[in-house]
Amino acid sequence: MITLFLTFLLVSSPGTSFLKSLLIPGYSQIKEGNKRGYVYLVMEGASLFYLFQSKLERDRMKEDARVFAYTNAGCNLPADINETWNLVERYPSFDAYIEYLYREARQYYPDDPEAQDQYVREKIPSFSWEWNGFANFYTFQDKMSSYRSIGNRMTALMGFILLNHLASGIDAFISEKIGSKKVKVSLHHLPERTDLVLFYKF
Repeated sequence: MITLFLTFLLVSSPGTSFLKSLLIPGYSQIKEGNKRGYVYLVMEGASLFYLFQSKLERDRMKEDARVFAYTNAGCNLPADINETWNLVERYPSFDAYIEYLYREARQYYPDDPEAQDQYVREKIPSFSWEWNGFANFYTFQDKMSSYRSIGNRMTALMGFILLNHLASGIDAFISEKIGSKKVKVSLHHLPERTDLVLFYKF
Protein backbone atom coordinates (compact mmCIF):
# COMPACT_ATOMS: atom_id res chain seq x y z
CA MET A 1 0.00 0.00 0.00
CA ILE A 2 2.81 2.39 0.94
CA THR A 3 4.69 1.42 -2.24
CA LEU A 4 1.66 2.22 -4.36
CA PHE A 5 1.26 5.58 -2.64
CA LEU A 6 4.93 6.48 -3.15
CA THR A 7 4.69 5.41 -6.78
CA PHE A 8 1.63 7.61 -7.19
CA LEU A 9 3.54 10.58 -5.78
CA LEU A 10 6.58 10.01 -7.98
CA VAL A 11 4.82 9.31 -11.26
CA SER A 12 4.33 12.45 -13.33
CA SER A 13 1.54 12.63 -15.88
CA PRO A 14 -1.41 14.93 -16.55
CA GLY A 15 -3.75 12.46 -14.83
CA THR A 16 -1.68 11.95 -11.70
CA SER A 17 -0.92 15.67 -11.48
CA PHE A 18 -4.66 16.34 -11.56
CA LEU A 19 -5.33 13.81 -8.79
CA LYS A 20 -2.49 15.04 -6.58
CA SER A 21 -3.61 18.66 -6.75
CA LEU A 22 -7.24 17.62 -6.44
CA LEU A 23 -6.41 15.93 -3.12
CA ILE A 24 -3.88 18.52 -1.92
CA PRO A 25 -4.40 21.89 -3.62
CA GLY A 26 -1.16 23.27 -5.04
CA TYR A 27 0.84 20.04 -4.61
CA SER A 28 1.71 19.42 -8.27
CA GLN A 29 2.31 23.10 -8.97
CA ILE A 30 4.73 23.46 -6.04
CA LYS A 31 6.48 20.23 -7.02
CA GLU A 32 7.08 21.64 -10.49
CA GLY A 33 8.37 24.92 -9.06
CA ASN A 34 5.26 26.91 -9.94
CA LYS A 35 4.60 29.54 -7.27
CA ARG A 36 0.92 29.51 -8.18
CA GLY A 37 0.65 26.35 -6.11
CA TYR A 38 1.26 28.33 -2.93
CA VAL A 39 -1.82 30.40 -3.70
CA TYR A 40 -3.98 27.29 -3.76
CA LEU A 41 -2.34 25.98 -0.60
CA VAL A 42 -2.76 29.25 1.31
CA MET A 43 -6.40 29.56 0.24
CA GLU A 44 -7.00 25.99 1.40
CA GLY A 45 -5.45 26.62 4.82
CA ALA A 46 -7.22 29.94 5.30
CA SER A 47 -10.59 28.49 4.27
CA LEU A 48 -10.26 25.48 6.58
CA PHE A 49 -9.24 27.72 9.47
CA TYR A 50 -12.18 30.05 8.86
CA LEU A 51 -14.53 27.06 8.55
CA PHE A 52 -13.30 25.67 11.89
CA GLN A 53 -13.68 29.07 13.55
CA SER A 54 -17.19 29.43 12.13
CA LYS A 55 -18.18 26.03 13.50
CA LEU A 56 -16.95 26.95 16.96
CA GLU A 57 -18.80 30.26 16.76
CA ARG A 58 -22.02 28.54 15.65
CA ASP A 59 -21.79 25.94 18.43
CA ARG A 60 -21.30 28.68 21.02
CA MET A 61 -24.23 30.61 19.60
CA LYS A 62 -26.50 27.56 19.74
CA GLU A 63 -25.62 26.88 23.37
CA ASP A 64 -26.17 30.54 24.21
CA ALA A 65 -29.62 30.36 22.58
CA ARG A 66 -30.48 27.22 24.60
CA VAL A 67 -29.57 28.90 27.88
CA PHE A 68 -31.46 32.03 26.84
CA ALA A 69 -34.62 30.02 26.05
CA TYR A 70 -34.42 28.12 29.33
CA THR A 71 -33.97 31.34 31.30
CA ASN A 72 -36.59 33.44 29.55
CA ALA A 73 -39.13 30.94 28.20
CA GLY A 74 -38.89 28.07 30.70
CA CYS A 75 -38.09 25.62 27.91
CA ASN A 76 -35.27 23.08 27.95
CA LEU A 77 -34.42 22.82 24.26
CA PRO A 78 -32.75 19.63 22.96
CA ALA A 79 -29.10 19.67 21.94
CA ASP A 80 -29.95 19.19 18.28
CA ILE A 81 -32.07 21.78 16.52
CA ASN A 82 -35.44 20.31 15.57
CA GLU A 83 -39.14 21.22 15.47
CA THR A 84 -39.04 22.14 19.17
CA TRP A 85 -36.64 24.97 18.39
CA ASN A 86 -38.82 26.11 15.49
CA LEU A 87 -41.95 26.33 17.66
CA VAL A 88 -40.20 28.26 20.42
CA GLU A 89 -38.82 30.66 17.82
CA ARG A 90 -42.09 31.16 15.91
CA TYR A 91 -44.64 31.41 18.75
CA PRO A 92 -44.42 33.46 21.95
CA SER A 93 -46.06 30.73 24.04
CA PHE A 94 -47.60 27.26 24.10
CA ASP A 95 -51.09 28.82 24.22
CA ALA A 96 -50.34 30.98 21.18
CA TYR A 97 -49.39 27.89 19.22
CA ILE A 98 -52.57 26.07 20.30
CA GLU A 99 -54.62 29.05 19.11
CA TYR A 100 -52.84 28.86 15.77
CA LEU A 101 -53.62 25.14 15.51
CA TYR A 102 -57.32 25.78 16.16
CA ARG A 103 -57.42 28.51 13.52
CA GLU A 104 -55.84 26.09 11.08
CA ALA A 105 -58.24 23.31 12.12
CA ARG A 106 -61.27 25.55 11.57
CA GLN A 107 -60.06 26.20 8.03
CA TYR A 108 -59.79 22.48 7.33
CA TYR A 109 -62.94 21.40 9.21
CA PRO A 110 -65.21 24.48 9.45
CA ASP A 111 -68.35 22.56 10.50
CA ASP A 112 -66.83 19.73 12.53
CA PRO A 113 -65.66 20.74 16.07
CA GLU A 114 -64.78 17.15 16.91
CA ALA A 115 -62.46 16.91 13.89
CA GLN A 116 -60.94 20.24 14.90
CA ASP A 117 -60.15 18.92 18.38
CA GLN A 118 -58.68 15.75 16.91
CA TYR A 119 -56.50 17.78 14.56
CA VAL A 120 -55.12 19.84 17.47
CA ARG A 121 -54.55 16.74 19.64
CA GLU A 122 -52.47 15.14 16.89
CA LYS A 123 -50.20 18.17 16.61
CA ILE A 124 -50.01 19.36 20.20
CA PRO A 125 -46.38 19.39 21.47
CA SER A 126 -45.30 17.49 24.56
CA PHE A 127 -43.64 20.52 26.13
CA SER A 128 -44.67 24.04 27.06
CA TRP A 129 -43.05 27.46 26.97
CA GLU A 130 -43.89 31.09 27.42
CA TRP A 131 -41.58 33.99 26.71
CA ASN A 132 -41.43 36.54 29.53
CA GLY A 133 -41.85 39.49 27.21
CA PHE A 134 -41.76 40.13 23.49
CA ALA A 135 -38.34 41.74 23.76
CA ASN A 136 -36.79 38.41 24.77
CA PHE A 137 -38.91 36.60 22.18
CA TYR A 138 -37.51 38.82 19.44
CA THR A 139 -33.99 38.54 20.86
CA PHE A 140 -34.19 34.76 20.55
CA GLN A 141 -35.31 35.13 16.93
CA ASP A 142 -32.29 37.35 16.28
CA LYS A 143 -30.00 34.75 17.83
CA MET A 144 -31.43 32.03 15.61
CA SER A 145 -31.14 34.24 12.55
CA SER A 146 -27.45 34.79 13.33
CA TYR A 147 -27.03 31.05 13.87
CA ARG A 148 -28.45 30.33 10.41
CA SER A 149 -26.29 33.04 8.85
CA ILE A 150 -23.19 31.32 10.17
CA GLY A 151 -24.51 28.04 8.74
CA ASN A 152 -24.89 29.69 5.34
CA ARG A 153 -21.35 31.03 5.63
CA MET A 154 -20.05 27.53 6.38
CA THR A 155 -21.89 26.14 3.37
CA ALA A 156 -20.33 28.81 1.16
CA LEU A 157 -16.89 28.06 2.60
CA MET A 158 -17.25 24.35 1.90
CA GLY A 159 -18.26 25.17 -1.65
CA PHE A 160 -15.22 27.42 -2.02
CA ILE A 161 -12.94 24.68 -0.68
CA LEU A 162 -14.32 22.19 -3.21
CA LEU A 163 -13.83 24.72 -6.03
CA ASN A 164 -10.27 25.36 -4.86
CA HIS A 165 -9.52 21.62 -5.04
CA LEU A 166 -11.07 21.35 -8.47
CA ALA A 167 -9.36 24.47 -9.83
CA SER A 168 -5.99 23.28 -8.54
CA GLY A 169 -6.48 19.86 -10.13
CA ILE A 170 -7.50 21.30 -13.50
CA ASP A 171 -4.64 23.80 -13.36
CA ALA A 172 -2.15 21.00 -12.69
CA PHE A 173 -3.60 18.87 -15.48
CA ILE A 174 -3.38 21.68 -18.05
CA SER A 175 0.13 22.70 -16.91
CA GLU A 176 1.38 19.12 -17.16
CA LYS A 177 -0.32 18.65 -20.51
CA ILE A 178 1.26 21.74 -21.98
CA GLY A 179 4.63 20.99 -20.40
CA SER A 180 4.69 17.49 -21.89
CA LYS A 181 4.32 18.75 -25.46
CA LYS A 182 7.34 18.86 -27.69
CA VAL A 183 7.92 22.39 -28.78
CA LYS A 184 10.62 23.23 -31.31
CA VAL A 185 11.61 26.60 -32.64
CA SER A 186 13.72 27.07 -35.78
CA LEU A 187 14.83 29.92 -37.98
CA HIS A 188 14.70 29.64 -41.77
CA HIS A 189 16.90 32.11 -43.61
CA LEU A 190 15.62 32.95 -47.08
CA PRO A 191 17.10 35.45 -49.49
CA GLU A 192 14.27 37.91 -49.05
CA ARG A 193 13.33 37.24 -45.41
CA THR A 194 13.91 35.22 -42.27
CA ASP A 195 11.07 33.02 -40.95
CA LEU A 196 10.57 31.96 -37.34
CA VAL A 197 8.88 28.55 -37.32
CA LEU A 198 7.22 27.04 -34.26
CA PHE A 199 6.61 23.27 -34.20
CA TYR A 200 4.10 22.10 -31.57
CA LYS A 201 3.45 18.37 -31.33
CA PHE A 202 -0.09 17.47 -30.31
